[in-house]
Amino acid sequence: MAHNSHLEIISHFEGRLIELKMNFNEKNTYAVAGLTTILETLKSIQKSPNLRTVLLTSAHDKYFSNGLEPTMFLGAKREDIHHAVSLLMEASKAYYFFPFPTISLIQGHCMAAGAVFAIFSDYRFMIDKGARIGFSEALIALNFPSFPAKILAMLVGYQNARDLLYSGKLLKGEDAKAMKLVDFAYPSERIHEEAMKFAKKLSDLPLASAVGLKKSLIDAQRNGIEQLIDWDIEALVDTIMTADAQEGFLSILESRKPKFNS
Repeated sequence: MAHNSHLEIISHFEGRLIELKMNFNEKNTYAVAGLTTILETLKSIQKSPNLRTVLLTSAHDKYFSNGLEPTMFLGAKREDIHHAVSLLMEASKAYYFFPFPTISLIQGHCMAAGAVFAIFSDYRFMIDKGARIGFSEALIALNFPSFPAKILAMLVGYQNARDLLYSGKLLKGEDAKAMKLVDFAYPSERIHEEAMKFAKKLSDLPLASAVGLKKSLIDAQRNGIEQLIDWDIEALVDTIMTADAQEGFLSILESRKPKFNS
């Protein structure tokens, strides 16, 4: 078992399952340090000799992740925003294209960039009540990257993806399961046990199957991905620098509704 102030690495089943437990802050918002840790950890654990499956969890019951850290962008210079957004894209891409099956265990609120990491998992377990998942970017005057939008549409269908993004609607676990945004919804007292039982089955896969099947599921998305991400980075940076987006981030910190000018 390894641990730092951002991410705990827990080995299960003789290293065949590695649990990554996020502990960035109370809401698990992603700042530069946390995104760097995620990226470096994903690169590091790929070398684990017995690895078959990764389980992404949170150390906090109320939040899986509340998305990006607002203070990272308020009044920031373009180059600093560009660096943070590029790091977000790189870390989330590394997670999506991770060469082994991945599972998200969502026992608290899962918002925006946090929900991107969730949909980039092969499987999602969520508590049936007491938490919500969604993409709240429209509520704070942000756009949404086109690559995760593509993956979201693959999961829930174009119409549902469209409605989720334009409305910023947040779903409870049972509703998210009905829409196929998550795969399983369980009561909070059972979810960890059920996720671990499922993870154990995946961790029993032979190496060739674990790697080969994951490759077959994700390789079709590699074509044109770099150009798409480059476009996503520039578009998101431009949006973050607008007055409305700055107001959106400030409204999060002040726990109020934003007042947009456009």
